[in-house]
Amino acid sequence: MDGISMHLFPRDLNAVYMGHKLDSSLKQYIDISVEERRAIVSGQMDDRISYWTKLHSPPAEILPLFPFARVKSPPIPKTYRNVESLIDIGNHLSGQIKRASQSLRITPFYFYLAALQTLFNRLLDVEDICIGVADANRSESSLQTIGFFLKLLSLRFNVQKNVKFSDLVAKTAQHCRTAQANMRVPFDGILDKANVVREPINTPIFQVAMNYRQGNFSKIPLGGRNLEFKDGIDAQSPYDLAFSITPNNDTTYVQIVAREDLYTREGTDTLLSAYMALLHDASGDVSKCLGSINLYDQVGIDKALSLGYGDVVDYDWPSTLTEKVDETIKRYPHDVAVKDGTSQLIYGEVAAKVNGLASIIQSQVRPGSPVAVLCEPTAS
Repeated sequence: MDGISMHLFPRDLNAVYMGHKLDSSLKQYIDISVEERRAIVSGQMDDRISYWTKLHSPPAEILPLFPFARVKSPPIPKTYRNVESLIDIGNHLSGQIKRASQSLRITPFYFYLAALQTLFNRLLDVEDICIGVADANRSESSLQTIGFFLKLLSLRFNVQKNVKFSDLVAKTAQHCRTAQANMRVPFDGILDKANVVREPINTPIFQVAMNYRQGNFSKIPLGGRNLEFKDGIDAQSPYDLAFSITPNNDTTYVQIVAREDLYTREGTDTLLSAYMALLHDASGDVSKCLGSINLYDQVGIDKALSLGYGDVVDYDWPSTLTEKVDETIKRYPHDVAVKDGTSQLIYGEVAAKVNGLASIIQSQVRPGSPVAVLCEPTAS
């Protein structure tokens, strides 16, 4: 079952438990699948197939890994294990994003998706970006049917740093609406028509997925009582990275799931922190160009600067290198200072040569005169 079915099933179960009759006129999942197959064979979906074929011919380049990945190139996965990072962004940021979305006359979903494009454009310096976006893939006739209708729409975006974030959001919304009007095309059919090569190390067309989840299971009515959802285990993700956005009452949860053979938990934490900073800055001023949106919060910046400075160590050295050489000459006048394959000089001899050259220069050269120095690679 998909997410919508997970809401429909307990609803119908509660109706039966309470003695109500279910609607027997609803289409079953198998019937809808047969109709879809007939539409493809009869040519009714040729225009939709053509839309996706043109969009991905040729396909976008494989999305590169982030610098903090475990590996330089993806290995062939032997099993799908994930690491994940999750954050409650709080009612302040969630509300700020909602208000910014309202000002742009779009839903927050498009805002989060545009922010995700910006994240990859800024951190990976890529402009041709393909993201698999989860879509319910239901028409009016299948809204109440239990089954797995969910599809990932392979959306392709061209992202430029000099574009305003507000313009990117508008472009994203238009692209999504066009894609949704051409949904119901099987993914394998798109791969075949666009001649996309299937590689064992990467998922085809897109390596990043996004799911905007609406609704929650906090209270499930059953027989006059409420079941409370405690916990669940998601299916393991085959994608390099998968972003989930889950609005819940006055806040929103943002989750990043990554392949364990590609990223560590610290890596997904780093990416999530950058995404949060981007959302905060973009929602505060949607007129900013993508290249000027802040990806790092002040706390993270201060921490990085602190690590970069390191500890203060007193080496008890003179203020200049010349003074250090003079100090060494006085302390070790008879120790070897420099040597080559045939000869060597002690510090005292080096001092004598230096003083002799300085005396010659002072007696024969006026201030501002050029002095040519030819140094052969020998001790003398």
